[in-house]
Amino acid sequence: MSARRLIDKYGSIDSILAKEPRIAERVANLDEFRVMVSSARKVFRELPPIPNGVLLEQGVWDDAEVEKLMDEKHGVRFVAPDERSFHEDDRWAEVEEVEQWRQPG
Repeated sequence: MSARRLIDKYGSIDSILAKEPRIAERVANLDEFRVMVSSARKVFRELPPIPNGVLLEQGVWDDAEVEKLMDEKHGVRFVAPDERSFHEDDRWAEVEEVEQWRQPG
C-alpha cells in the first residue's frame, strides 16, 4: 500500500505506526523516527513568507548543502533505506501507481 493511501486511511504517520505493526517494525528506532517526523512538520509550519518585490529564481541544487541545512536548522536527517524497509516489490508498486496518473486520458 502506498504512503498516500496509508495517510488517507489513517490520517497521520503516528496512526499508521500505531495500527500497522508490519510498518512500525520496519522502523529501526521509533522514538528517533518520531522526532524526525516532528522536525519535518516544523519545517513546513514555519516557512517564512516571501517578501514583497522579491523574485525567487532556481539556483544550483546541492544535496550536501540541503542535507546540512535540514539537519542543522530543523533536525531532519536523510537516511538511506535498508533492506528491511525498502523492498524491490514495494518500489515497483509505487512506480506503477504513479504511472497511472501520468498517462493521458
